Amino acid sequence: MLHPMMPNQFRSYEQYRRLHHQDLDDLSDRDLFREIKRIEYAVAFDDDAPAWLDERLKVLIDENVRRQVRARRDAKRR
Repeated sequence: MLHPMMPNQFRSYEQYRRLHHQDLDDLSDRDLFREIKRIEYAVAFDDDAPAWLDERLKVLIDENVRRQVRARRDAKRR
């Protein structure tokens, strides 16, 4: 059975994109923050969490850092 946090790639194209982390550009900063928190919670409290959640968390954190670096760089240019 599919873990509740796992996207079902056969349900929709959006779910397919999320499974393969292709949805990051679609996430607002707030949505990115919320997704990080949801995944952190699932990983922290589910001993049988699938490895995809760890992978997703790493990808989300990397994206968050990338956005922060870009924002700082853009702020310096002003």
